[in-house]
Amino acid sequence: AFRSRIWFQRSWQRWRYHALVGMVRECPRILDIGCGSSQVLEGLPQADGCDIRLNKLRYKRGRSGALVRASVFDLPFKSEAYDAAIFSQVIEHLPRNPKILQEVVRVVRPGGIVVVGTPDYATWWTTIEKIYGFVHPTGYADEHITHYTFETLKAEVEGLGCEYLDHAYVYGAELIMRFRKNG
Repeated sequence: AFRSRIWFQRSWQRWRYHALVGMVRECPRILDIGCGSSQVLEGLPQADGCDIRLNKLRYKRGRSGALVRASVFDLPFKSEAYDAAIFSQVIEHLPRNPKILQEVVRVVRPGGIVVVGTPDYATWWTTIEKIYGFVHPTGYADEHITHYTFETLKAEVEGLGCEYLDHAYVYGAELIMRFRKNG
């Protein structure tokens, strides 16, 4: 999608990329949880990636950081091992479970950065999803089973001992929030 021939899709992916990379660029050790085959790892050579899907990790092999097949429900990393964690475009595909964000926060050191991205269902995202479902009925719009808003995501991550810092929106619909883990 980062190199899509479809202008809107390409623009969306690049906007997301710049927001995510910009929020953690200065951190020395970063974990991209649910990295998939996105470009984020390319912009952060100091980052390790993990994903449940082996085919996505194979696509990223040959880069400098580690790639680990893992589930966010039980990350195989030491507590406080990273200066930052990125968890973008994953949580909406999973059933709501407190263990998910607990694991994301667990691997970040006190004072480190936690970045979480997901569609904001209090915005025009719901319209985008309906249009996408109409135009591409076999697409993944119906795979979003957990719906967050700015307020619900902020409250959930703050409840895990993190302080809200700032956020960015991709086209006013996809929310990317940055937090600092208290310590």
